[in-house]
Amino acid sequence: MLIIIKEGCSLKCYQCSGLMDDTISINYTITAEHFPQLNNCSTVTTEHYCYAGIYWYKSETSYLQIIAEFEESFDPDSGINTYIVDPPSNFGSVFNATHYLIHSCNTDNCNDPMNLRLLLKSLKISADLIKIKPLLSSNQPVNKSSCLIFSNDTDSFEGSCTIDDQCNYCDMTMITKSLKSYVCCGCSYTDPSQSDDYQFQVQMSCNMKEKKCQHQIHLNCNVPQCNFLENVKRIQQMYENEFNFDTFVQSTANAINSTETCLFLIKLSIVYFIVYFWEKKAKN
Repeated sequence: MLIIIKEGCSLKCYQCSGLMDDTISINYTITAEHFPQLNNCSTVTTEHYCYAGIYWYKSETSYLQIIAEFEESFDPDSGINTYIVDPPSNFGSVFNATHYLIHSCNTDNCNDPMNLRLLLKSLKISADLIKIKPLLSSNQPVNKSSCLIFSNDTDSFEGSCTIDDQCNYCDMTMITKSLKSYVCCGCSYTDPSQSDDYQFQVQMSCNMKEKKCQHQIHLNCNVPQCNFLENVKRIQQMYENEFNFDTFVQSTANAINSTETCLFLIKLSIVYFIVYFWEKKAKN
């Protein structure tokens, strides 16, 4: 009896190269309407998942990564993750980003650049960071009485909802899923020489199979009452971070229909040519 053991499933992914290894620098803001033409792309094989990412630095520069991931670093079923951060995230001194979109998937060629463009059509991601920062950041530390101390579900934060008696900045984390929000507002301490007393971060995680998204906002701030829910609501009016599944499904269907129409016309042309050839041969 012959037994065949397969060590892993092979997955085909797009891999695009740029001037900075696998990172492609674009000197404008990438959108669905202004998406770069990528020429240095090939198909490679991995046993993990495909990855595509767009990173924006304010409205000045964009960075693009379309690669095959060769290390199992996170769950590919998460679909897409988006972030808005300030101060900007530093990616290994290669570039900074204030907004980014990460798409991970585990079907052949699912990180096709055109699929990434369809994701952009369905995504709204923006923030007025210039207006948001003064609501959260100042040159003076705060004390415990200046911060809101509140939590409606400490279990959701895995013990991270803490209160320091000698705090010098307020913090707040809100997780929203299935139309319910879990909030942790507290007061923490950091070394004054560090920059942790100001942080604004918005995250969205969407599961493409279940068509569900989880939203999270995290604040570190040192303006009195900056983590009060009234202030948080003001800040939420100053950014967008939403994904429309209906738009994505429709865009994908349109792209498939367009491709199928093109293939049909090609096949029809081939059939016409064969019939024409045989009729001409029969006459001779």
